[in-house]
Parts: sequence; C-alpha cells; structure tokens
Amino acid sequence: MKTVVRTALCLVAIVGTATAQPLPGVEVGRVDATEIPDVPKPFGMREPGFSYRMRPLFRYAKTSVHHVRFRAAGMDDDVRAIYYRPDGDGPFPGVVTIHGLLKSQPSFADFIAQRLAVRGVATLMVEMAGYGERVAVDRAGRQWSWLLEPDTAQRFLQQAVRDIRRGATWLAQREEVDADRLGITGVSMGGIFSSLAMSLDPRFKRGVFFLAGGRIEQPLFDARELTWVKARYRAIGLDREAVRERLRGYEPVEHAHRLRGRPVLFINAAFDTLITPDMTKALHEAAGGPPIVWIPGGHYTALAWLPWVAARTADHFTQPKASPTPPAPAPGR
Repeated sequence: MKTVVRTALCLVAIVGTATAQPLPGVEVGRVDATEIPDVPKPFGMREPGFSYRMRPLFRYAKTSVHHVRFRAAGMDDDVRAIYYRPDGDGPFPGVVTIHGLLKSQPSFADFIAQRLAVRGVATLMVEMAGYGERVAVDRAGRQWSWLLEPDTAQRFLQQAVRDIRRGATWLAQREEVDADRLGITGVSMGGIFSSLAMSLDPRFKRGVFFLAGGRIEQPLFDARELTWVKARYRAIGLDREAVRERLRGYEPVEHAHRLRGRPVLFINAAFDTLITPDMTKALHEAAGGPPIVWIPGGHYTALAWLPWVAARTADHFTQPKASPTPPAPAPGR
C-alpha cells in the first residue's frame, strides 16, 4: 500500500495541480462477481463475490482519489488499487489501467489515470501481484522474479487477468460508472496484460495499448535488459522454442482474434528494442489491424510523449458508446 499511496502523492507534484486535500470516511461493501462465458479455464474467476474496502486519500483537480483493497481471485492475497473518481454524479465511462514491469512504472499508469479522471473518466489503477505490498505468485520474489520460470510466468499471467477482471467487476458496479462504457489501458507490460484481458472479457468495450506487443517469449531472449533471464533459461535447459511452448495458451496473440471489430488503439515506439515493432505487428495483425500510432522513439524515450499519450487515450475513452461486437472466431475455425 505504501508504494501505491506514495506514487499517487508524487503524482500531485508531477502534474502541478492544486494542493491535495484529505477526505474523511471509509466505504466497506461487497460486489457480486460476474462469470464471463467462453473464457479459458486458467483465466476464470472461481469465487461468486468479494468484499472491498475503499479509503479516501485526497482530492484535487475536480477528482477524488481513493485507495481500494479487495481479495484476489484464487490467491491468498489482497489486490491494491487507486481509484480516481471525477466530481459529479456520472454516469462516467470507467477504465482499468495497468502499470508496467519496472517498479517506477506505476507512476506512469497513475499519470494516465489522473488525466483520464480530469476528462471525466472514472479510472482504477490496479497493482499486479509482486508489486508494492502484494505477495508474488511464487511466494518467493517480487517484480521480475516471475520471469525466471515459465511455470511461474503462467501463474503470473493467469493472476494478472483475474485481478484485472475483478477490478473491472468492482468498477462496473459503481453507481457513478456506466458499465456499458468500460475500457482498459496499460503501459508496456500493462499494455500486454490489458490486451490479453480485453481479449478474454467482452465487458471491456474499448482499449488503448501503449508499448504493447505479442510473442512475449521474444524479449526474454533478445532484450539487453533481460540477458540475465536468458542466462537463467539456458542454465535450466530451456531454449526459445521450449519457452514458447510452455507459454502456449497464455500468449496474447493466441487470443487477440477476440479484439477484431472492437474499438482498440495501439500506441507504440518505432525504435523500441524491448517490445520491438515486429512484436507489436504480431499482436496488431492478430487483432485485425485496428488503428495504430507510431511514436518516434524507443521504449523509454517514448515516455517523453506521455502527456500526449494520456490526452489521446482520454479522447478514445470519451467517444460515444461503442456498438456491441461479438468476438470473432479464431483463425481456421
């Protein structure tokens, strides 16, 4: 919780808004989980409902900021999240936003969430397992440790989708949120997870994926930042093909056909060496070739465009309600 709260407090200084004002009161409640049909078993929610606790933090720029905590689906842990609620009665579009891999990247997702709230979009920034005070899926490490074993990566991807879907359930049942205008966005790792979650959950009507791509085993062997992961896999006798096979069923490209015909926007870096353009194109083509914007930069220098990305993301989610589109069948079926 300290990491999430500290990130949110830092955001006030980043955006230069008015002095934050504390808010009184704690909300405790329970929501009914919605089981989504036609979702592969590893990603389903097993529990019929869950309780939550929402504590106000502060308010600024016509937005009230709250810390939300609810039980993780299928895991002995609590999900922590920050909820950005626009002033007014609504109903507002609702968006779940997911942070990236690095410890510092929740602040980028928070920045986008804050800008969405200013534009009248209720936004929930969900913290993934192993980050902040959350336990890791392997009970041993945090953050990057999930990359070290394909089986742990499977559990992490599974848990990420479950936590995202649970966050969507909580958000959709808020009185101030229009459940028919639910969306999802994420940065880097969060963009990958967002694309996978939207593929598996038709409640998400719109999506924006920033610095995302498919073929998720590729950076484990090719990225300079992850050479130690490659060394680990070699030490346990796993090559690229073996890891790709172990991640079968969890690869976003396999499920992206469900995004075809849905309002999706890709924003990617033209010179990215972590989530490379060919990774982006693999996911983009599997999703049916929706609109895509290429930023002149790399994976990290693209973050200089974050204010523009946040504004473009808000434009996408504040558009009129999207017409329902049934998921497309998988290729070859």
